[in-house]
This record gives sequence, structure tokens and C-alpha cells, in this order.
Amino acid sequence: MKQSKPMEVVNELQGMSICASSEVLDRDWQIEFINSQVMLRLDEESSGFVIVCAARARLNSLMHPPVWRESRLLAKQSLIGRLDCMRYFATMDSYKPDQGSQWLLVHTIASCESEAPVPTASSSVGSYDEEGNTGRIELQCMIPKCSCEVYYVSYEPADVANISHVPPLVSLS
Repeated sequence: MKQSKPMEVVNELQGMSICASSEVLDRDWQIEFINSQVMLRLDEESSGFVIVCAARARLNSLMHPPVWRESRLLAKQSLIGRLDCMRYFATMDSYKPDQGSQWLLVHTIASCESEAPVPTASSSVGSYDEEGNTGRIELQCMIPKCSCEVYYVSYEPADVANISHVPPLVSLS
């Protein structure tokens, strides 16, 4: 496995500042999910899996003004995602694909948003998803509550005919 140098890591983590460095011309689309979950498995024959759930998730596609990079005019687009009230659950016992999939109940996912003074089942590390357990597969909470933001920026050659304002090329001399 290739070891990243510190500067390479910094270059890879600039999405947030690059997204915020220019105004937004247009919001192409926005998708919002409520009480979503995804199962992560290495392959079809894996003996276990992880379920990642989020009470709220949002993904925005944004268009920015064109930018000059390496003396080329490029269209700039970004995807910005946010997942709130995330939880991670993992299988505790050996899992066989013929057992079918086990999903969390909506209540288990949505309960992350409540600020109940008494912890609910599956709200702390090591607790089990007892409400959704049908006796097939035992799921244990690995991460009880977190959020995640994702920033992705892409550049492609700009179509000058469709640009109302071309920014001036700034020379770095």
C-alpha cells in the first residue's frame, strides 16, 4: 500500500475550501433522504457486514463561475453532501448470504435525533439493535452518533459560447 506524504494528504483535503472559494451560480439539484441505510459488505461470500444509517442526508449539485487553471478556462461543478445522526452497526455472529438481509427499523434510525435523557436501545457503543432483531442476525452498535460532510469538485473544459461572463486570466508574474 502506498504511503501518502503529508503534502499529498493536504492536497486531497481541500474540497471544502475549493467549494467555498467561489459563489454559486446555480443549484442544479438537491436530494434529501430521511431514515436511510446502506449495507457494506466485502463480497457476496462475506461472513459479516456493516449497516450505516442516517436520520437525515442531503446531496446538492452546484454550478460555480468558470475558473482559469493552468491557462485553461474550466467549468466548475461541486457536489456537497451531509449526513446527520449517523450510526454504524455490525454483525456479531457469522452471517451466511442465504440468511437474507436484515435492515434496521425506522424507529432505530430516527431515534438518533431525539435528545432523550435516558439512552434508548442501540444508542450507545456496544448496545444491540433489539427492536429490529428477528432472531436471524445480531447487530451491535459500533458508532452511536456522528455526522459527515463530503465535498467533491470537478472541472471540465468550459463551453465559451454558453458563458455570459468570462473572468480575466490573471498572470502570476
